[in-house]
Amino acid sequence: MKRRTTHRSKSSKKLVAVRDEAGRFVDIQAYEKEHRKDLKKKRTPLQKRKDNPNSKYWRTKADNLFSKLIRERDGECLRCGRTDHLQCAHIQARENRYIRFHPKNAITLCPSCHKWNYEKSLHKNPAAFFTWLREFHPEIADSIGKLSGHPTASGSYREAYYYMEGGGLK
Repeated sequence: MKRRTTHRSKSSKKLVAVRDEAGRFVDIQAYEKEHRKDLKKKRTPLQKRKDNPNSKYWRTKADNLFSKLIRERDGECLRCGRTDHLQCAHIQARENRYIRFHPKNAITLCPSCHKWNYEKSLHKNPAAFFTWLREFHPEIADSIGKLSGHPTASGSYREAYYYMEGGGLK
């Protein structure tokens, strides 16, 4: 096994000495050159985010995949029937991690029905929205209070992403 030690030259330049198993010098280099090699071996910020299963990187990937699957499942705005610019709307807040990726906690809405129209928006007028939901989609409204953890709830965002990618949501 090779060992590295640091030394100073007569001009006070930092050096790295590499010794073999017997303790003999194999190579002596300027510290900057050796240090540059070490820096090349370090992980990039993206690699660090990919290594953390609960990072924003995996949360965003899981959210985007979940949204795509819900929009494909419904195919149109469940409130007005529009088929363009669809959005995935969570009925209970996404902050509730146990049902964040539960398919019964999400429906497809157009931007107007989801966020902007005061009369029918989930965000602007939740009482009117839930009245509409109970009237036109009672199966969804009845299941909301009974939602329990989804198989993706106990794991990380990375596990949730791979679960959905593998067809586990359908």
